[in-house]
Amino acid sequence: DQPLAGAIVVLGDDRGLTSEESTRYTELAEAQGAGMVLRVSLGGTTLLASHAIVIVQHYLDERLHTCEVPKPRDYGYGKQEGKDPKRQKTS
Repeated sequence: DQPLAGAIVVLGDDRGLTSEESTRYTELAEAQGAGMVLRVSLGGTTLLASHAIVIVQHYLDERLHTCEVPKPRDYGYGKQEGKDPKRQKTS
């Protein structure tokens, strides 16, 4: 799988796009040089539009985001139980 180089997302409703709409979007994408047109469904569960956008954004992040995630910082918490000055009880 090659990572996506760019994307245009068209969200439909629970009924999806009509065949005419789908054909027109495909023609527009191909006219702009799109290498592929993907049609996906987010499933049969009713979603708020904001939730659908978050799901699509997560997918695109997974496909487009290629930098390495740095190792989490080790702040030393929990290494000496009860010895963390920030967590000591005050009297």
